[in-house]
Amino acid sequence: METNETHDHLRLRVPTPVAEALINGGHARPVPTLRSPVPQLLVDGVEAAATTITLLQGPKTVRAIARQILAWTSSTPVSDQTPTKKVVIVAKSTPDELRLEITTDTDIDAVVTLVDRTVTNRHR
Repeated sequence: METNETHDHLRLRVPTPVAEALINGGHARPVPTLRSPVPQLLVDGVEAAATTITLLQGPKTVRAIARQILAWTSSTPVSDQTPTKKVVIVAKSTPDELRLEITTDTDIDAVVTLVDRTVTNRHR
């Protein structure tokens, strides 16, 4: 995980529509593309570009990320290349990877836990 020690911000790579919603909601700022590893929350089953953002820390930030991911995945058609039509959030943070299948019954708290573990690099 990459931290900016001066401001204690966390960087995270997410689908671009999610990044735009977080930036517009005041939970993140855009950052230039980095060459160093950055934790990622990507979505299998939906094609989208990804954007690296700096999370502005606050008590509602992790829940805002989870809410935006759920809203975006539920409103985006799944890829024709995915025969099972599953949408899976893939959280990549050195050295581990977590996966969470998104269904109509997925609880926001499950996504909050996944996001929290990704940005804090706590996979256990």
